[in-house]
Amino acid sequence: MPDRYGEILVVDLLGGIGDLLMVLPVVHGLGRRHPGARLRVLTDEPGADLVRGDPAVSEVHTPVAGEGSPAAVRRVLARRPDLAVTTTRADGIPALLEA
Repeated sequence: MPDRYGEILVVDLLGGIGDLLMVLPVVHGLGRRHPGARLRVLTDEPGADLVRGDPAVSEVHTPVAGEGSPAAVRRVLARRPDLAVTTTRADGIPALLEA
């Protein structure tokens, strides 16, 4: 694992605010471990509001209307991160991130 990543993507598409609350320590830990990295989060509304004002988070992405989770992941992956992590095991999302 490199000492520093320039761009990190965290994908949390479980749909609940509680799930996002549980992943926030990971988001903050990644930010501390990789200062200066652009930390992007892909999550569902309304939980996205929890991270929009978070100083550790550079960008917040959400699925657009009618877009399923895999399509949202593919859209956000158009700008390739150096590291991608997810809490989501459904819809083939881990395989999308590995590819």
